Amino acid sequence: LYGLLNEQKVDCCIISRREYQGEWIFLQYDELVVWLPEDHRLAQGKVYPLAALTEEKFIEPLPGGDTDVAHVLQREGVTRNIQFTALDNYTTYRMVEAGLGVSINNRLMTASWKGKVKILPMDPPRYIELGIAIPSLAEASPAMKRFVDYIRKWVQDRQPVTNTCGN
Repeated sequence: LYGLLNEQKVDCCIISRREYQGEWIFLQYDELVVWLPEDHRLAQGKVYPLAALTEEKFIEPLPGGDTDVAHVLQREGVTRNIQFTALDNYTTYRMVEAGLGVSINNRLMTASWKGKVKILPMDPPRYIELGIAIPSLAEASPAMKRFVDYIRKWVQDRQPVTNTCGN
């Protein structure tokens, strides 16, 4: 999506934060969580120790993509035993539900999904920043400025920011 912004094919993106030459408008933090089958040996815990991933069959969401999952695991130096890959997050979720392995994604991704998947926070916890990337808010059209204001208010009214660490 950042490439589309740079090529001027889109006016803005609601996306997780990356290095970008334009403006970044923070909306909220979103927690990265581990998806486990309900009968997984660690499913009854309160958190999932990130180091335990090395022992798991891992389902890689969006392989080869510039994903938040890949960034966090690379930054933490966690190697994973990739058994399966999926080109969309819903398929990844259903593969976890079927007992094929574990995966990681952001909490908002599964806010309305129902299934036999246990969702645990990582230990240590990790968060991503969600926001609006835009080349220049000052140079944006009146409609785009209004859209940005609307999104900011909509997020603020529905999901208060609870994390301040932003890692």
